[in-house]
Amino acid sequence: MITLLSIQSRVDVLLQQNLSLIDRLHTEKFNRLTTPIQTVLFQALSTKDRKLGTHDQKTRVSLATIIIIKHRQ
Repeated sequence: MITLLSIQSRVDVLLQQNLSLIDRLHTEKFNRLTTPIQTVLFQALSTKDRKLGTHDQKTRVSLATIIIIKHRQ
C-alpha cells in the first residue's frame, strides 16, 4: 500500500536529484568563464541554501548571471 509518507519521500529524492543535475549542468556551463572568480560567484549564489525553494534558486541563478555579464562588459 502506498502511503503519503512514501510518496513524499520519493518526491524529496527526485527533487534532490533534479537539483544536483541542475547544479552540475550550470557548473559545466559556467566553468567556461574566463575568470575563476566568476565561477565561484555563480556556484555560491546558485547552491547556497536548498531550503529556500525553486523560485529563490532561479532568482539567485538570474542574479549571478547578471553580475557575470556586467563584469565581462
